[in-house]
Amino acid sequence: MKNLSKIFLTFLLVVSVFFLFTKGDILALENEEVSSYSYGKDNSLSSYTDNPENWLTDYATVGFQIGVIVISLASSIAMYVYTSLAFSKIAEKLNYEKKWFAWVPILNIIMIFELGDQNPMLLFLLLIPGIGGLIVGIMSIIAMMNIAEKRGYDKMLGLLMLVPLGNLILPGLLAWKEPTQG
Repeated sequence: MKNLSKIFLTFLLVVSVFFLFTKGDILALENEEVSSYSYGKDNSLSSYTDNPENWLTDYATVGFQIGVIVISLASSIAMYVYTSLAFSKIAEKLNYEKKWFAWVPILNIIMIFELGDQNPMLLFLLLIPGIGGLIVGIMSIIAMMNIAEKRGYDKMLGLLMLVPLGNLILPGLLAWKEPTQG
C-alpha cells in the first residue's frame, strides 16, 4: 500500500510540474482564428497570444482540475476497496457463504440486507422516486444495527452510519475489532 501511495504522489507531482512549465506550447492552437479571447484591463478584446501571461492561469486551472479528478478517483477507489474488504470480513465472521458479494456493487447491498435480517426485495423501493431511497436508507441502517448486534456490539452502534465518516468507521470496527466484554 505504501508503494501505491508513492506512485500516486509521484504521478501527481509530474502532472502538476508538466502543466505549470509547458508555457502553452503543447496545447496551443495552430489556427489563430480559433484561439480563446479575453478582456484586458482596458476592456479591449485580446487573444491569449497577445498577452503571454495568460497561459499560466489557463494551465494552472487545468492542472488543478486534473489534480482534483485524480485525487477524487484515487480516494473513491480506496474507499471502495476498504469497504469491500471490511464487508467481506464481516460476512466471513458471520458465516455468510457468499462473501464475494461484498465486491459487486448491488450484491453488496443485498448481502448487507441478508446479514441484517432484512428482505433484499426492499431494494425495489429504489424505483420509487424520493421516498424509496429514504426507506431503503432507513432499512440499511436497521440492517447495520442488526449486524452490530450479531457481532456482539451494542445495537445502537449501527446509528454511526448517520454520522459523516461513520459509514467508513463502522464497517472497519465490525470487521477487524473484537467486542470487549465488560
